[in-house]
Amino acid sequence: MSDQRILVTMAGDELVEDRCLDWELGDPSADDVRGAILRLDQTRFTCVTLSAPSGAQLTVGGGAGRYICFYTEDVKSDATSYWSLVAGSGARSETVGLKIGGQLGDYPAAHVVSCDAAISAAHAFMLGEGRTPAMEWVVDNAQPKATWCHEEPVSS
Repeated sequence: MSDQRILVTMAGDELVEDRCLDWELGDPSADDVRGAILRLDQTRFTCVTLSAPSGAQLTVGGGAGRYICFYTEDVKSDATSYWSLVAGSGARSETVGLKIGGQLGDYPAAHVVSCDAAISAAHAFMLGEGRTPAMEWVVDNAQPKATWCHEEPVSS
């Protein structure tokens, strides 16, 4: 795969008092994406989504050292499959509580990845690799299509 980036849009949430605000940034740089993922803290910032013109999306949620990555090839299709990045550690039956999209949820421990893994998945997505074969992904259709609340977008 080349080092040519595809055009993506990055969006995320910011929880302020009792409100959940969405923000969006068109054509983010790799540093913008890295910074947004590093900013995730499960308190004020809980998810970042990269969207490609094809309809593919990669959502990174959580923060503070524990991240979940969801991928779909076409978010607009009812027939699409959702994939989760797998860390390879953690018992398949154990769950971890994380705040993603402003909502607390229980996620399989084996799907909780490091910040470096989340940034690597985002970088591969930006290079057009989608669900990169260099990482382990599993079908996870239990994940919701939209995980964050929506109000007025704020500029970043």
